[in-house]
Amino acid sequence: MAILRCNRCGHLQEQPDGLLGETVPCPACENPSSVYGALFFVGKLLEKYFDAQRTIAQLKAELNPADTPASAPTASQKPLDGVDFFNTDQLASALQHQPILDWFKQKQISVRADHRSVDTTGFFDEIATSIGKNLAVLNEVLERIRWAQQKDYTSTTIHLDKKSAEDARAITDFCRQLYDFSFVAKYFHNRKENIIRLVIQTAPAIRKFFRETLIYSPVVRMHMG
Repeated sequence: MAILRCNRCGHLQEQPDGLLGETVPCPACENPSSVYGALFFVGKLLEKYFDAQRTIAQLKAELNPADTPASAPTASQKPLDGVDFFNTDQLASALQHQPILDWFKQKQISVRADHRSVDTTGFFDEIATSIGKNLAVLNEVLERIRWAQQKDYTSTTIHLDKKSAEDARAITDFCRQLYDFSFVAKYFHNRKENIIRLVIQTAPAIRKFFRETLIYSPVVRMHMG
């Protein structure tokens, strides 16, 4: 899901995924506004939320030092210290999402949270199964990701103009699955140019998965059959 957020009037609105990373006029005030990926937006929102929680806890401690326990900080006070947003399941729970849902509700925006989509530890079996079922078509996507990793590029592009309609649909669905399961950091489908651009994931486990899947891709095909 893509989200537009206007810095001038505060307007929030869902946008087509193809506009991710673009700047478009705000529907409310026409101010140029950025379109963010939901994971990025939620991450920033969580940072602000927990910063506010820490500030409140500090103020309470200053006002009532006798009531402050000597134990270690609670999860609500230090939830994000050392957390790698690209490789964690700490955000994949109803408890973590409720403050966000409440915030959107105050803005009269209806939001449905898909907890699986923010579990960035990776759905390795699901992706491996998809690859094994259609390796001949999807192998180009894997090769391009591997090449980008080797060259330390931040993104790679898949051209669909010379693909059959069936193959293009399979590649598009797979790339979207990679994004939904956090195997790529961002996914852009430019229908006008008929290309897909993938921003490479930085989590070591994800990079290792692609590297080893490509090395042993014939084994994947035989195993998944």
